Amino acid sequence: MSIGANIRRLRSEHNLSQKELAQIAGVTDKAVSTWETGKKDPRMGAIEKIASHFGIRKSAIIEDTPHLSFTVSPSERAHIEKYRAISDEHREAVDVQLDFFYKKDTENFVKKESPSSGQGEADAG
Repeated sequence: MSIGANIRRLRSEHNLSQKELAQIAGVTDKAVSTWETGKKDPRMGAIEKIASHFGIRKSAIIEDTPHLSFTVSPSERAHIEKYRAISDEHREAVDVQLDFFYKKDTENFVKKESPSSGQGEADAG
């Protein structure tokens, strides 16, 4: 997909008008229209604003990919904004907690999904 197609898809996925996306990017709705039709490519500053707003990498907009890497929900976006606003020390604490819960939940998921988990251990020996 072209940059314009990626931008159009991202805008559509979030049910935004060209005018609303233009406000996010700091440009006019006519500029968004020229991007989406492939007449012009956006400047890097606009791409950075769009990527930051949606919590995606700039490459998800720029690269010729069949789809964007991912999108975030409004609550996830709020978490990202809060995370970016706190000190580095507090980010480290959040990272530790997140890693802890992620490992705990993924380990529990693997145990639940594994057909052999817990079986045969009591019988051995």
